[in-house]
Amino acid sequence: LVGSEMCIRDRANGHAKLLVAEQPLQPIAEAFRNLRTSLEFSSLDRPVRTLLVTSPLPTEGKTFTSVNLAAVIAQGGKSVILVDADLRHPRVHRACDVSKAPGLVDALLSPEARATAIRETGVPGLRIVTAGAQAPNPAELLASERMADLLAWLQEQADVVILDSPPVLAVTDAAVLSTRVDGVLLVINSGETRRPPAVQAFERLTSVGSQVLGVALNRLAPSGDGYYYYYYSYYGDGRGRNHTSWIARSKIARSKIGRWLGFGRA
Repeated sequence: LVGSEMCIRDRANGHAKLLVAEQPLQPIAEAFRNLRTSLEFSSLDRPVRTLLVTSPLPTEGKTFTSVNLAAVIAQGGKSVILVDADLRHPRVHRACDVSKAPGLVDALLSPEARATAIRETGVPGLRIVTAGAQAPNPAELLASERMADLLAWLQEQADVVILDSPPVLAVTDAAVLSTRVDGVLLVINSGETRRPPAVQAFERLTSVGSQVLGVALNRLAPSGDGYYYYYYSYYGDGRGRNHTSWIARSKIARSKIGRWLGFGRA
């Protein structure tokens, strides 16, 4: 989605930022709007109401993607709840500048605390559920029936629910959660992620029956061989950085990244 880590990180603290609200006229915001449109058309017969955002490995930009995608969907007129389901290394509360608790863990342990776990943000239509209190057993909590009940309840409170989960290959949390949502968005760091972990992450998700809607490429650098022309959209920010947003499954089969991940043949 973005071509440089400096574009998506706060220079002072390294936290993911809500840039689509802070810089709505910049190319990065337009890239997220394009991603929003691609998601809306990814499943016309069954609109995506619950979405999991994850990545193969840590530090690939999944939280940045989930926060800004949630905000841009809300800007499009839908009510959105973003849930920080990364109970091991939560970051959503930092991006939205709120306290970590109360949040998801509190709502799971005490169902009567659900309402207080949902908090407003500075973006109209966007609410968040932060990670909450420290969880001694994250995988068990996320796999519990209480989590399933909470997710069903959250769907009654908003048009779209987005879950920011841990990386697929780090722990089992993402695979467990992926079976409870309408679709999965896999975020890949184009400059660092190698083919084996990317393929392994995709296979792990599909092996449990998850619906991987597509791949978001993060930090895509310019290329002289026309590499980026294979993607759905391309944006330049005037400083040689490219913003590439979305590779839908229908596009993947015809792209270099599709062949890289093994989605069909050119």
